[in-house]
Amino acid sequence: MLYFRNRETLNHYIGPIFILILKKLQSTKQDKFLIVFVKFIFCFFAIDKEGAGPDYIIQVIDSIQPRYSNYMISILYDNV
Repeated sequence: MLYFRNRETLNHYIGPIFILILKKLQSTKQDKFLIVFVKFIFCFFAIDKEGAGPDYIIQVIDSIQPRYSNYMISILYDNV
């Protein structure tokens, strides 16, 4: 998924994938899942490919719920 060839194809799947991940984050109290999720997000942030990177992930998360990426980032900073 991180090395996609066609962004249009990825766009069909990335929203539902993030919805499942975010539901799992809300329902679990395990730190291990949160740590793996943060690593997953940072991998996306590090992608140096046209149409990917931090702006793409923020756009995906905000399309699920507006300004939710700001909320997630504030929680990450509060827990560091």
